[in-house]
Amino acid sequence: MKPTARTGTGSEPARRQGLRAVAAILATALTLGLLLAAAAEGARAPSNVLAFTGGEFGPDHETVVIGVVRSPNRRCLSGRRIEVTLTKDGERIPLDVARSGSNGGWQARGPSGLLGPGVTAIHLELEKRRVGSGPGALRCRGDRETLS
Repeated sequence: MKPTARTGTGSEPARRQGLRAVAAILATALTLGLLLAAAAEGARAPSNVLAFTGGEFGPDHETVVIGVVRSPNRRCLSGRRIEVTLTKDGERIPLDVARSGSNGGWQARGPSGLLGPGVTAIHLELEKRRVGSGPGALRCRGDRETLS
């Protein structure tokens, strides 16, 4: 049978199958490339900071605020930097910069007499932290909390 414009050479279906196979391979490669790029960016883990008590403790009556860092990823708990400030009579007073322990617990200490009736709010700021190195490092998000 002679090839015509209508029937082709008979290899047209094979050519279409080849093009489909190449398109499928390219789509798979593109998907894998996007997944690898997302993995190279590193994972992000939410974190939040809480304060659950404050007062004046000890023989010197130090001002103390005690709290905890929470995260679904355990690697985001330890060594986190928490900046604690107080709002007293309309102005912000820095109390302390605390570091969280291995389970996320922290305490901020300051001079006596800071926590009194003039304190209207306690501000907590948890800094972001990167755990590990390279493109697959875990990024722990920061948080801000105001207790009034």
